[in-house]
Amino acid sequence: MILALEARALVVRGDFNPQNIANTLWAFATLGHEPSEVLIAGLTPQALAVRGDFIPQGITNTLVAFATLGLQPSDLLVSALTVQAVQVQDNFKPQNIANTLWAFATLQMLPSGLLLAWLTARSVVLVDTFIPLDISSTLWAFAKMGLQPSKALIAGLTAQALLTRSNFDPQGITMTLWALAKMGLLPSKVLVVGLTERAVEVQGDCNPTNVAMMLWAFATLGLQPREELVKGLTMRVVASQDDLNVKNIANTLWAFATLGRKPSEVLLAGLTARAVEVQGDFDPQNIANMLWAFAALGLQPSKALVAGLTAQVLVTRSDFDHGQISTTLWAFAKMGLQSSKALLAELRARAVEVQGDFNPQHISSTLWAVATLGLQPSDMLLAEPTTQALTVREKFIPQGIANTLWAFATLGLQPSEEFMAGLMKQALAVQGNFEPQSIANTLWAFAMLGLQPSKSLLVRMMQQAVVVQGDFTAQEIANTLWAFFTLALQPSEVLRAGLTARAVKIQGDFNAQDIANMLWAACFLSIHAPDVASRLTHALEPQIAALAALASLDRQDEYQLHQFFVACEVDEAMRAGIPASILALEDTMGPTCRVAFERQATQASASQQQVSKALRHMRLSVDTRLTCWCTTLLCWVRPTPAPQ
Repeated sequence: MILALEARALVVRGDFNPQNIANTLWAFATLGHEPSEVLIAGLTPQALAVRGDFIPQGITNTLVAFATLGLQPSDLLVSALTVQAVQVQDNFKPQNIANTLWAFATLQMLPSGLLLAWLTARSVVLVDTFIPLDISSTLWAFAKMGLQPSKALIAGLTAQALLTRSNFDPQGITMTLWALAKMGLLPSKVLVVGLTERAVEVQGDCNPTNVAMMLWAFATLGLQPREELVKGLTMRVVASQDDLNVKNIANTLWAFATLGRKPSEVLLAGLTARAVEVQGDFDPQNIANMLWAFAALGLQPSKALVAGLTAQVLVTRSDFDHGQISTTLWAFAKMGLQSSKALLAELRARAVEVQGDFNPQHISSTLWAVATLGLQPSDMLLAEPTTQALTVREKFIPQGIANTLWAFATLGLQPSEEFMAGLMKQALAVQGNFEPQSIANTLWAFAMLGLQPSKSLLVRMMQQAVVVQGDFTAQEIANTLWAFFTLALQPSEVLRAGLTARAVKIQGDFNAQDIANMLWAACFLSIHAPDVASRLTHALEPQIAALAALASLDRQDEYQLHQFFVACEVDEAMRAGIPASILALEDTMGPTCRVAFERQATQASASQQQVSKALRHMRLSVDTRLTCWCTTLLCWVRPTPAPQ
């Protein structure tokens, strides 16, 4: 029947008026039946011929039909309808305005400046007659087109949304919140409360797309949805699991991760199972979002999901952009997924291809991931990001600076003087935003690279460390002091006192490696501040004493403990301040720690020889334990800071 009517329409198309044209196209769109190219080609000239007779409803229905059918109207037809819309602007109603904007956005076309200005002005005049569908469609269209509505229009639409909130359906709530989030416009608290209450009322009618978009909007706006709403939306996702598409899955997980909320076990299991079923549909953006969410939440995806996503990465590898490749590498590294060598090689190769578009975050994340995964970057992968980093260094944030330096240090690669000078200059500019982990990792990297930070940077970082000393973790304290020791730099008296006080306060958080690093650094710090070793050992006495009960210690920890024992014997002033229970540990742990030192000493034989030579030159006998203490000041071990 449809084919017969289509054939007849072609015969009589010359008699079609604007309403006939609009209604015919609207009917095809409503039926979900795409008209033949021949019919479209026949109706387009007729629409042009009678364009001066189109009324607002005809213009709107024609554009909406093309958009709904996924067909692109000719530029000539769009231009003609645009001109006619301006001519009949005073007759446009809210629905005409909203649908016209929606059609342009869906067709991925921008209306002319004149038409947009008029539609905006007309909307402001009629805004108090907009219904929820008009409001949500208008906001959605502006967001989709990447345009910002005028302040007057935003104020009017949000006020009208609040007044008509009880008539919003799930789609309207979703589109409104999504649009505001996309445009970076934070809605008023009263509007958020109103739409949230309405969302709770209609949550039972939400489909997977509504859930994903709504949660995405809350996360993007930095707003925490009510627990009641989250539970209701979670139930809807679980109930409609079989209808989830890859975008729903990825965006839902991304939203939970961004909100800092772990999804329930039931929801996570459902999303994972569905993801495995539709893994062949994942594109690079979905893959990156999915992996990032698992990593950010501190969760491990199932083996089946990892295998499926890995295979899909290889299939779509050439479609990954700079952001997606950086995020994917970061996620694999964060979760400790080494995956297949082929996959990592492909990801690294793709990173080389798109690195010219890297921003500071991409640079630091990619280098951090490569270092964490133990991959040896090619010269090309290092050359471009370092060059790019110099170009955009003003956009580096403290975490990016710390992670970039951490990556170079972990890879054992020496950055150029120009590169280091640029990062130090930026670090100075943003030093007031450094958090404890960034401070610890930055100093650790300088120490590992054997580079001295500039005097001005060191002073500023010590000042900032004093400001945030109350937030330092045990590991950050240990690694910061270790870095000062390794760089042969004494922290300021204020910082030394602050970190010591903080260590005393959180003494129960120190693990074996932290304690070993702290004791080792205390040997050096006690040269200028004899009370440091005493205060730390007294505060950490229970934790230090507990080391003897451990079945085994890391060889590196034993290496450092041996040097601490030696320091206590050589430095009488230091020994006098150490609790007897800790000194007694040498009797039980001393032999094992000494063996660890002797085994690792082969790696530092040059330094030991240097000490011995100096002693012989002074015509002193080379006492093994004295040489060991001197070696403590020359040979540095390498604790690893927690990556950010």
